[in-house]
Amino acid sequence: MKITHDLVSLVDDLAAHWTEPVLEILKSSGIRSISVDIEIEAWRTLKRILRSQFRWQRAFRYSTLVSLGMVMQDTIREAVLILARQFDPGRVSSQLEGQVRQWAGERRSTAAERRVFAEIVRQPSLRAAFKPPSRTDFTPRLQVSPTLAIIE
Repeated sequence: MKITHDLVSLVDDLAAHWTEPVLEILKSSGIRSISVDIEIEAWRTLKRILRSQFRWQRAFRYSTLVSLGMVMQDTIREAVLILARQFDPGRVSSQLEGQVRQWAGERRSTAAERRVFAEIVRQPSLRAAFKPPSRTDFTPRLQVSPTLAIIE
C-alpha cells in the first residue's frame, strides 16, 4: 500500500486518541506504574497495529466492510496485550485476555476519533475496505446490572 504523508499523519492521530484508553485498561488490569516510557511505547504499538490492519485489510478484503468499532476493539485489545507481555509478563493470562476483550468492546468512539477515522477511510486505497463511522460506533450498548433490586 502506498502510504501518503496525510495517511501517516491520520494514523498517528488515531493512535494518539487511543493511547489513553490503552493506558487506562493497563492500569485496570493491575499494571500500576504507568511511566512516560510505557505511554510512548503504547502510542508506537498502536501505530504499528493500525498500519498493519490497514495494509492487511486493503490487501485481503473481507466480504463485508470493517467498521470503526471493530478496528478500535481489535487494535486496543492487541495493544494492551502486547504491552502487558512486554512490561509485566507474569500478569498475562486467559482471564486478563477476556477482561481486555470486554473492556475494549465496551468502549465507544469519540467525535474526534470518528472524524479521523472518516478521513482515513476516504483515502482512495482504503475506501473499498472500511465503512465510514455510523451510529453504532458511538451509541452506548445497553448493560444489565449484575445486581438487580427485587421489589416486594
